[in-house]
Amino acid sequence: MVYRRCTRFFEPQEAEDMTQEVFVHLAAHLVSFRGESSPVTWLYAVTTNLCLKRLARERRRQSLWLAHQEGLEPPSLSRPSSQEAAVALKELQEALPEELVAIGMYCYGDGMTHEEIADLMGVSRRTVGNRLKSLQEHLERFSRERGFR
Repeated sequence: MVYRRCTRFFEPQEAEDMTQEVFVHLAAHLVSFRGESSPVTWLYAVTTNLCLKRLARERRRQSLWLAHQEGLEPPSLSRPSSQEAAVALKELQEALPEELVAIGMYCYGDGMTHEEIADLMGVSRRTVGNRLKSLQEHLERFSRERGFR
C-alpha cells in the first residue's frame, strides 16, 4: 500500500526509496499514532505527507541550484515523463499549496469521498468541499494560461 501510494508521486525507483523513507520515519515516530483513526488511515496520511514534503524539498533544491548555477541544467530529481501533459501537471503541482495537492490526490486520484478525506485530514466535510472548489479554480486558471481545453 505504501509503495503504491508513493508511485502516485514518483517514478518506480524513487518510489522504492520513498517507501523505505516512510518506514524509517514510522519506526522513529510510532508513538505519534494517537489511535484517532485506523492504523491504515494513519499510514496512508503519513505516506502522503512525506511524499509531499519530499517534493517540496526537491523544488527548493532545484531553485537553489538554478540560482547559483546560471545557465546549467538542474540535476534530475524526479521527472515523470517527457510528455507535455506530464510536464504541465508537474508545474501545476509545484505551484499549488501542498494541502490542495493532497486533497486533489485523495479525491481525484484515489476516489475518496469528501467525508473520507475530512476524516483523514482532520477537517470538516465543508472544508474539503471548499478546498476542492479552490483546486478547481486553480486548474481552470492554469488550463486557460497554458491553452489547454
